[in-house]
Amino acid sequence: MYKKFNAELIKAKLSLKPWESSHASNFKKHIKELILKKQNYYCCYCQRDLDKDTNRIKHIEHILPKSKFPLYMFDLTNLAISCVRCNSDKKLADISFLNITEGNYTYCWCNAIYQSGIYKFVHPNIDIIQEHLIRKTFACNNRIYYQYKCLSKKGFFHYKYFDLCFFESEDISKNQGIMTNKLASSSKQLVDELFKKHNQPRLTRR
Repeated sequence: MYKKFNAELIKAKLSLKPWESSHASNFKKHIKELILKKQNYYCCYCQRDLDKDTNRIKHIEHILPKSKFPLYMFDLTNLAISCVRCNSDKKLADISFLNITEGNYTYCWCNAIYQSGIYKFVHPNIDIIQEHLIRKTFACNNRIYYQYKCLSKKGFFHYKYFDLCFFESEDISKNQGIMTNKLASSSKQLVDELFKKHNQPRLTRR
């Protein structure tokens, strides 16, 4: 798959802004659909359904920010598809989720950077997210609610890093007519209470 883009990517890498280069356009278009299918059209971080969203808000995400790790810019292992909120509002070029110092890997490409232990959150292409974090749904009074369940330390970090409680409280606010900003400090507690109150309904993945 990668070989047919090699010539164009070599040209892209020689430009001042490789990722924005016109020589990278066909590669980006191809992998976007490829990765979306691989992810079953879910955001790689929050696991929300992206299928009905417009293409503009499905971002090609550089797990290692391309501004700080340019050598890994076109690596498929470093690319995923995320929603706007997880990519632009939360992560951006932050690297606090790494257990390494930036300088060790910025001057020379090294495959060792693709080890699970290097990442504090769940890596979309290295880790299996269901082993660390699952998103559950249940219906109550014809309304759908979502809850994330952390299964590991990495899953808990992922939950906190991407502030996934926001989506839980957003569902409550929509379904219960509560303003989201009023849920700010106690949203997780409200979510837990809601699930506790209705602990009999059948729980399913997504």
